[in-house]
Amino acid sequence: MRNLYLLLLAGLTLIASEAQAFNVTFQLDLNNSAISPMGPHIAGAFQGWDPSATALTDDNCDFIYEVTLDIAAGDYEFKFVNGNAWGSDETQIPAACTVAGGGNRIISVTGDQVYGPVCFNDCAPCISTMPISVPVTLRVDMSLETVTDVVSVAGSFQAAAGLGAD
Repeated sequence: MRNLYLLLLAGLTLIASEAQAFNVTFQLDLNNSAISPMGPHIAGAFQGWDPSATALTDDNCDFIYEVTLDIAAGDYEFKFVNGNAWGSDETQIPAACTVAGGGNRIISVTGDQVYGPVCFNDCAPCISTMPISVPVTLRVDMSLETVTDVVSVAGSFQAAAGLGAD
């Protein structure tokens, strides 16, 4: 009976430890970086150190790339990768945000949390020095108009976009 009780207790402990996964959002600020055509990724102990497995996305075009992962409680080392292969990973992370002497970032997961945003190879958000340029699509509904020629749009944005005034 005692062995059955210990087995049941061990099973409940295992189930409880597996249930301790938390939502962790990692945010990488790429305002001052050229962004790899492969896009930024994260690699770490929580996902097998695969530099191409976990992509970050920027759904609102603010140059803050992010991903939310379910991670079990614990301490983990990781790096951001500006691409999807080793050699594109962070190499100059300040000691203030790394494992002592290891060159990797560290996170202690104790609950749902957000890490960042941090600049690539830094511990803080980027101080943007570059003008923000994002793709813009202009649309006009001409279904109620009679168009006999070309529909054009003009404005002060043309010079900034490298277009001549037509």
